[in-house]
Amino acid sequence: MKLFKWKLLLVLTITSLSAQMRQSTHQIQSEYYKTITTSPADKVTVLTGLDVLLEKKIDLITGKAIALVTNQTGIDRYGIPNYKRLLALDEIYLKVIFSPEHGLFGEADKKITYDKKIAGLPEVFSLYGTVRKPTPEMLQGVDLIIYDIQDIGARFYTYISTLGLVMEAAAELQIPVLVLDRPNPIRSDIVEGPLLDLNYQSFVGKYPIPIRYGWTIGELAQKIVEEQWIFPSPPLNIVPMEGWNASLWYDETTLPWVKPSPNIPDLGTALTILILGIMVMFISGVKIWKFIVGSISVLILIPFLWNYIKPYQQKRILSFLNPENDPLGQGYQLIQSKIALGSGGFSGKGFLQGTQSYLEFLPEKQTDFIFTLIGEEFGFI
Repeated sequence: MKLFKWKLLLVLTITSLSAQMRQSTHQIQSEYYKTITTSPADKVTVLTGLDVLLEKKIDLITGKAIALVTNQTGIDRYGIPNYKRLLALDEIYLKVIFSPEHGLFGEADKKITYDKKIAGLPEVFSLYGTVRKPTPEMLQGVDLIIYDIQDIGARFYTYISTLGLVMEAAAELQIPVLVLDRPNPIRSDIVEGPLLDLNYQSFVGKYPIPIRYGWTIGELAQKIVEEQWIFPSPPLNIVPMEGWNASLWYDETTLPWVKPSPNIPDLGTALTILILGIMVMFISGVKIWKFIVGSISVLILIPFLWNYIKPYQQKRILSFLNPENDPLGQGYQLIQSKIALGSGGFSGKGFLQGTQSYLEFLPEKQTDFIFTLIGEEFGFI
């Protein structure tokens, strides 16, 4: 059993490394949609909390000296960064910016500090360097803290820990916190995984919530206050989204996708992170019968849920079951996956030697079909 676990960990590590060496699904989709005049079907128009604030609730921040907690994901529906929008407004003073892990521009995969002033911006402090919680000196003269970061809906992600630490600092100084809500990209109506045992609380697990916790960032902020996961808590206000509902995947909205970190280039990777987390739980000793019971329950419910899913979602499922029905459309990836696995054989072709990958027959190889890539290169060993 120990040998199996070590092999599984090795495969998962190689999976993550291989995924980052290839063009992302979002990049491919962006190039594709440049060539057509109509948007994808069934997209839902969603306004984030930032859009609602700027277009309908600007009075909430007028006349305030603001500390902004954000990164490269804090954009409006046109792709303009929140700090640029705020700096362009009269009667609003953007005094200081705080960045989470990976930096203000998503540029770092390690601890970062901003010792030099960034042109065109107020003072910027990293909350993933020597300091993870804003100090009173950093917040001097601030009337309001705005939090605007896109999360991925998984407990391990440190942005939600930064949220809690910012709220703690705000509570100590009685500074109000305004959270601009954004979608949970992997839906808010699905909750999976065990609760965190607070005996193992850390920066990658701060709250007693499941692995896939099923809230938006605004809903999580409210829970932090309601459940007293921090105490005392600051005055909290949420600017909700418009058009969003809990059953939406991020790619079913009109919102542009900006990778939340260097290792999350698209929605498929966010799901991969969730799956890896569940695999780690299995390796750490969670009983396999619990996974089996959960899987059987889902299978039993499938016939009852079929009529409640959208037609294009039904088509995806049917294409998965029989890809030859749409060989040049939704079935294309599955057909190429079969070829990749078959050509890799039992022992595989070797690291970075997969022809289906490098001849671009699998353009989505780094997310949904990442295990096909592994199978072609490493086989079943």
